[in-house]
Amino acid sequence: MLMNRIAPSSSDLYIANVDGSGERKFLDTPAFDYNATFAADGQSVVFTSERNGDGNSDVFRCRVDGTGIQPLVTGPAVDDAAVLSADRRLAFVSTRNGYRANVWVTDLRNGAMRNLTGVANVQGDTSNPDSFLRPSWSPDGQWLAFSSDRNTDWRGHDGGKGWEHTQELSIYVIRADGRNFRRIASKPGYCLGSPKWSPDGRRVAFYEMTTEDTWGARRPNLVANVTSQIVSVDVATGERFEHTSGPGLKVYHQFLGPSEIGYLRKGGAEEGIFYTSGRPGFKKAVRAPAWSPDGKTLIYGKHGFNARPQNKPLYGWDRDWDYRHTDVFPALAPDGTLAYTEKQQGNSSIVIAKPDGSGRRVIYNPAEHGYDLKRLAMGLGGAFQPSWSADSQWLAFGVGYWFQQRDTEKSTIMRIRRDGSGLESLTEGPFGLSELFRRREGDRLSRVGREQFRASYSQHRNPRD
Repeated sequence: MLMNRIAPSSSDLYIANVDGSGERKFLDTPAFDYNATFAADGQSVVFTSERNGDGNSDVFRCRVDGTGIQPLVTGPAVDDAAVLSADRRLAFVSTRNGYRANVWVTDLRNGAMRNLTGVANVQGDTSNPDSFLRPSWSPDGQWLAFSSDRNTDWRGHDGGKGWEHTQELSIYVIRADGRNFRRIASKPGYCLGSPKWSPDGRRVAFYEMTTEDTWGARRPNLVANVTSQIVSVDVATGERFEHTSGPGLKVYHQFLGPSEIGYLRKGGAEEGIFYTSGRPGFKKAVRAPAWSPDGKTLIYGKHGFNARPQNKPLYGWDRDWDYRHTDVFPALAPDGTLAYTEKQQGNSSIVIAKPDGSGRRVIYNPAEHGYDLKRLAMGLGGAFQPSWSADSQWLAFGVGYWFQQRDTEKSTIMRIRRDGSGLESLTEGPFGLSELFRRREGDRLSRVGREQFRASYSQHRNPRD
């Protein structure tokens, strides 16, 4: 089974001083590693890794010097965002038992495991969003805070008209034994995420942005325009305090003292680590920073986006199948030749190769046929979805622009010989796909209307007319 994975191709953990100095790779045997946090006692680090298979996330622990890696939670589920209490209880997000994101707790002393949020008194309306995310231990280990979109509506971007889900989150707390579940912060139309406790256990801090901005926060072309703030509330009274102001997407915050908070400003020219105290941070493209309990050390991830090689093994949940990575829209000819759209490491050209990925050859490059180089580089256009003829000698494919641009831009079905010769257009016209469909649908309805009128007239007309 050839599959595409839209994700970074590499993810490495780095450790540094809180001002960015002394940076070095953290693990002695790195793999695809991310979302690292220090244990409450500062003696170890827990992190998510896909070292058991590309696409399968498990939870591991190691010493603070990056050695002694050992698995804590493994299996076919998504296991992520783990935090370790001082008494060796691990809270993490998992999709085990029902393919839904819940907060689980396992006691590393005896292996006992419990789904803390997947119970009736915590679950909301399960026909609506109901994920439970980013657990955080209170300093005394008695409480967990987390965010959840329980009892919210499914909503797309662009005011609900878009195709991707935007998220409205609130902040909740629950005792480690499952009692006293309650919401401590909520704001209609906003996303409140990644709660973190203050050192005295009285306050919980979180980021706050509009629900609409959760779309821009994950779009490379929009992220620099998103604004969020770091806010905290008093757990007992609900008193609210804003710790930041001004523009910028501020996330991955953490109390470093009674009043100081460190955080990441994500995207744009100012991307990097900042501190509410005003002390110097540093500018760098990092992900998921976490500070040590003594506030002296910072661990974070760095992502790489070089394309995975064709046929790289991927984790498979069905052992009867062998899963391999491919660029998009693979098509296998009757004679065994592979064709696909080279989107991840190219400009959406049509490529053919042997099934193992060797012998790669570009047979159609849209950049050589008048298509906008900038939009091709942004992934907004190109050649898509090749299809083989029965004799394995020809490929048909679509070429043009997509997303919103398909309303007005011309799109064409082309064909080309496997040796790159004989290129010809099979469709021609001045319209984009949406306009073409509208016109064709209008013509069809007009034709149907005329036929229905003739049938009705033939049935009911006066024979003498």
